[in-house]
Amino acid sequence: LFPTDKISLDAELNVSSDSEIRTLIENLGFVLINEGRWKEVIVVHKKGSGNIARTAKYNLVLGVASYYSGNLLDALSFLKSAIKLKFELSPELANHLAYFNASTKNSLGLISEKDYKNQMDLLEDSDNVGLYIKLEKSKENYFKSLSKDSEDKFEQLIAEINDIINDENADDGITLN
Repeated sequence: LFPTDKISLDAELNVSSDSEIRTLIENLGFVLINEGRWKEVIVVHKKGSGNIARTAKYNLVLGVASYYSGNLLDALSFLKSAIKLKFELSPELANHLAYFNASTKNSLGLISEKDYKNQMDLLEDSDNVGLYIKLEKSKENYFKSLSKDSEDKFEQLIAEINDIINDENADDGITLN
């Protein structure tokens, strides 16, 4: 609870507080994002006051939701705020912050492709986000190879995806259909 937290009352007399909204987004934000419901995270955020984004995790969740919604400038703003409070984050979430900050800046043309690739290389060995980077690299290599012997390359792609799925750090819900 922060001293500047506000309590809101809407037209239907529903009461919500910044503290409740912050807790909801911090606890369920990534679940909603993983379900493709990032717009709902943003809708809930907008129910709060202008002082609600007070923690690193809250700003990270909103940065990721904004990134997936295509609101890259908003994403960059939230991610910059999360960076200022990075010491609050676990190493895993700090890696996600680094990934989305680099991805957002790359999408906006604020860093070079070389700098982006260097940052991705540094993150590739991290537990969770590293698997995502490996998956993206496998897809990129496959698409680059389509003009060559694509049958062998497709089998290689499937093998690389299965290695990622079977990694001990992979989410149990990941499957190849």
